[in-house]
Amino acid sequence: ERSDIYSVGCLLYECLTGRGPFSHCTRLSEAATAATNLDYLPPSRVRALPPELDRIVARALAPIPADRYAQASDLGRDLLCYAGSSARQKWSDEFLT
Repeated sequence: ERSDIYSVGCLLYECLTGRGPFSHCTRLSEAATAATNLDYLPPSRVRALPPELDRIVARALAPIPADRYAQASDLGRDLLCYAGSSARQKWSDEFLT
């Protein structure tokens, strides 16, 4: 599941910024090194976003799987405060009851 969390972290980064976290890399070996070293601009430095999202993305993209969110629901819970009211209600209905 933690590899899926990493993939969601990449998608989240792209949704927030309009580009992939390692899109600055031109070669696969560069991307692998960048991923290992967390060498990407935090989302709040690419777009006007709350800095707290940087921490959420960094945790999802952590190079060591044990440092990532344990479950997708944990990631979702951290993102919940940025969701609209209908998304928060749906989350409550499906995950908190």
